[in-house]
Amino acid sequence: MSEAQLKSTGKLARKNCQPKSKATDAQLNDLQVGKWDDAPETKCYAYCLMNMYKIVDKTTGKFNEETAYNLLDMLPTARVAPIKESISRCKGQDGGDDKCNSAYQVLKCIYFDNPSNYFAP
Repeated sequence: MSEAQLKSTGKLARKNCQPKSKATDAQLNDLQVGKWDDAPETKCYAYCLMNMYKIVDKTTGKFNEETAYNLLDMLPTARVAPIKESISRCKGQDGGDDKCNSAYQVLKCIYFDNPSNYFAP
């Protein structure tokens, strides 16, 4: 997948998950620049994104590291190693019993571990 394809896929994912989570454009744009607001909408947006790609358990929101690693082959080659390292460092994040919070904690960790390689829309 090229960077352009990654961006296009991200737009589709956002179009699907934003209405489901009720996150605003401002909230989602803030995530891209490191302003993670811990609002229920952004947490459920994270869950929706990760659930779309089956990298979280549908019921608990717990991160599935193996599935995440399997999806890395779809990314542009330059992103694979840094994102693999971020996944390895963030896989143990736990948001408790709330599936949205669990997914959000992993995604937030991945962002702050390596902001330059973050690509979630």
